Amino acid sequence: MTKIFAHRGYSGKYPENTLKSFKKAIDYGAQGIETDVQMSRDGELILIHDEKIDRTSNGTGYVFNMSYNELLELDFGEWKRKKFRGEKIPKLSELLELVQDKNIELNLEIKNNIIHYPNIEEKIITLISDFQMEDRVIISSFNHESVLKCKSINKKIRCGPLTYSNLINPHKYINEYKFDTFHPMYRSLDSEKIQVLKNNGTPIYTYTVDIKEEMNFLIKNGIEGIITNEIEIALSCLINQ
Repeated sequence: MTKIFAHRGYSGKYPENTLKSFKKAIDYGAQGIETDVQMSRDGELILIHDEKIDRTSNGTGYVFNMSYNELLELDFGEWKRKKFRGEKIPKLSELLELVQDKNIELNLEIKNNIIHYPNIEEKIITLISDFQMEDRVIISSFNHESVLKCKSINKKIRCGPLTYSNLINPHKYINEYKFDTFHPMYRSLDSEKIQVLKNNGTPIYTYTVDIKEEMNFLIKNGIEGIITNEIEIALSCLINQ
């Protein structure tokens, strides 16, 4: 059965990658949460999509140039709407603590394809292990070397490559590097490609699907996960299949 993953939390209605967005995703019934992991100057694992804080905060500059305490001084909610003023940037540990006792899966995207964060893979996997959540976390990244590194550190954690453009014979690529999952952009999928991947035993978690017709198509074709900003629409599609 297809699972609905909240893209950066319930980012359609709430400020992305904040605890409020994650909590609301759970409240509305999402079965999973997708989020982005980067690292502050002092080594804290924090959840933010952009390499710079300009778009989603009242500050400016690169994440890696700022300490965690400096980031905590900023507002990460008001850019969405004034009523969300006061939302802070969360740490990965806060999200793990939030979902630890809930039936929620996590898809952690390591954002190290533009900025290199030394040893971020080891830090993430150590934290997942500390929370004993290896079986409920999927790690993905556009940096496929980083995904392979994660897999070499802990084979219990599912890991898979993110792709934006079409791959030739993606099932062969998955097999060659022994990835557990595949994370393509949804427009690169059609029924034939989905079937080949399913025949290969490759779970598909596709992003970022906000159109009802596309959701219905993907659910009917039996993909494992839809990552979306529009949780309520996706869940209604799931119910009505």
